[in-house]
Amino acid sequence: MPTKVKLLLSVLVVVASGAMFHFQRDLENIMPSYASLFVGLLMILGMWIFPDVRRENPADAKRLQAEPLNDRQ
Repeated sequence: MPTKVKLLLSVLVVVASGAMFHFQRDLENIMPSYASLFVGLLMILGMWIFPDVRRENPADAKRLQAEPLNDRQ
């Protein structure tokens, strides 16, 4: 995922989890308010820490399986 998209998504998650935190605090729900902050933080960390899945071309995988091991570079 491009960095600009990650930054935009991070900002949106911060705004949404912050709004949810304040909404729950106004209703005097202490634990759900902190849970919303934790889930937002977890979502952002997961997006930045874990890499995107890169799928190989199926033709390349078949070619590598067909070649003997000592012919590979």
